[in-house]
Amino acid sequence: MIKRLKQAARRVLPRPDGPVAAFERAHSARFYDLDDTFLVYMDNRFPDSFDQVLRYVSSGFFQPDKMRLVFGHYQANFDSICRQCDEKGIEWFCFGAHRHLPDLSGQLVFYPFNSASNARIVANRTCHHILLLHGESNKPASVKPLARLYDYVLVAGDIACDRLIEGGILTHEDKKRGRIIKMGDTVIGDFRGFEQASETSPIRALGYFPTWEGGNDEENMSSIPVIKPILLSTLERLGLSHLVLRLHPHTAVRLHTYRSDLEDLIQAVLDKGYKVACAVNEYPTQLEYRLKDTYPALDWHQAHISAPKALHSAIVDVSALEAVLDVKQIPNLVYIPPNCPISAPEAYWRLKSGHHLFGPVSAQDVPPIVAATAAYRAALVGYQDAQLADLAPADRMEWLHDYVRENSFWSGTDQTA
Repeated sequence: MIKRLKQAARRVLPRPDGPVAAFERAHSARFYDLDDTFLVYMDNRFPDSFDQVLRYVSSGFFQPDKMRLVFGHYQANFDSICRQCDEKGIEWFCFGAHRHLPDLSGQLVFYPFNSASNARIVANRTCHHILLLHGESNKPASVKPLARLYDYVLVAGDIACDRLIEGGILTHEDKKRGRIIKMGDTVIGDFRGFEQASETSPIRALGYFPTWEGGNDEENMSSIPVIKPILLSTLERLGLSHLVLRLHPHTAVRLHTYRSDLEDLIQAVLDKGYKVACAVNEYPTQLEYRLKDTYPALDWHQAHISAPKALHSAIVDVSALEAVLDVKQIPNLVYIPPNCPISAPEAYWRLKSGHHLFGPVSAQDVPPIVAATAAYRAALVGYQDAQLADLAPADRMEWLHDYVRENSFWSGTDQTA
């Protein structure tokens, strides 16, 4: 009996003191008990990667009681993912190698990260494989040939369709026959912590939404090392009193010098007499806790318990947060580093012209910050079916379940004829 119990424990629990290579599998108690669920698959080594998945939980699109998470084992994030899943009521399975994966047959599988290892899962043709990613972004990483692997790709609207088509990743036929699925603000995630300021808003705040430094220097689109004079000038020119800082969860994981850059920025803004708020997710990062401890004057704002921050305007890097600001109709300027092309389609440049800071840029050359046009927002957010616009996020998931099983793209018939 004792031997059987030890064997069961090894199947359910990770080895606490063994090397990473020895890890086989671990799972929550009810992982195998659920029916009528979908799977979210992620193989990402970054400590706070799961935060980007939780946005779809807080938005209501991923309902915890119908979601199961399957993720690759990394010491950097194993404990935090398990803890957050248990707190949210999400059943989970962690694998050390693909040979230890559970049976996925017949499942709807969502991919929030376009990882190379996803190809091993996509090879299971009994499943419906859906590339979700973690936001609507013009980063080059959003346009990779790996997107062709999946049965379906979820996008926000026509601009995202154009991005994939003009980038040579998918085709007009893919869009016409429904392989590219427009899901509107569903795929932008949940950023309840911000709203557009009204004329009567008591606090006049500028948002600063930098991205992280990327996986390598070629993918680094962050403005953190160069943005300080631009922010100070903008605060003064617009007569604003607050700076609201919202960091990407991977910030300073690769380039540790960004920590001191952020500290220098915060101190400079405070020294000028402005207030600074740090807007964080439900599970703040180590860097955010460090900033909180270093600067007692920092306002700590958590979206899941605090009232939304009203923003007069914002400066944002090329990232998914640009689309969030535009959907919320918050005026913004997008910083684009020098010699760093982005994967924006022609319609984007035509409809959002004049809303960019092309580095290097001096503080004196910052253009006016105005809201994007209605025509741009209509191209940014659209829906495969008109009824989706009025459905709750959970109901959109139910619609999607039916859609991928009834769509004829992979059946060899043409339902558009």
